Amino acid sequence: MKQIMDIKQAWEIMQKAVAGDKDAFGLLYQEYFDPVYRYVYFRVQNKAVAEDVVQTVFLKVFAKLGKYQDRQRPPLAFFFTIARNAIIDHWRKDKNVESMEDNNNSIEIADNNANTAEMVSRSIAIEEIGRGLEKISQDQREAIILKFLNELSYEEIAKILNKKEAAVRKLVSRGLNNLRQYFDQRNIRAL
Repeated sequence: MKQIMDIKQAWEIMQKAVAGDKDAFGLLYQEYFDPVYRYVYFRVQNKAVAEDVVQTVFLKVFAKLGKYQDRQRPPLAFFFTIARNAIIDHWRKDKNVESMEDNNNSIEIADNNANTAEMVSRSIAIEEIGRGLEKISQDQREAIILKFLNELSYEEIAKILNKKEAAVRKLVSRGLNNLRQYFDQRNIRAL
């Protein structure tokens, strides 16, 4: 799940996109779609809403390319900042958004080797993780999603969240402890 391009390549491609190179923006789209989608999905916990929000994110990024300044932050931080704001905008507009419990929007698990019982078990585990993430603070949730779903380093997360690296480590640690307590209270083991 790590990005294929390194930060230096990403900055170079971002500068081309800022200069109007649509192919460069296409490369950024290919590179950043999955991490942005994972980030958004685990915040909104609804597949259809996540797809809409991600589409909005990339449209906003494209529209704001002229305002991009790297400020020693990776380009992915720019995408996540816009994603975070798009999620906030979405919640403001629609207070009645369906939750992850809507079965039509559950995550599809593609594993040709897994039997039905394993697929159901994984689906249940994903739903439990989503419920657990709803129970922790927004900062902890964001740090955990960026760390474990997007596999970013603490340094990268600190730049995205505009926090010190030590603060991000504490957020992740406290968030994991809170999740562990949530799962322990419900006797949920080995997700």
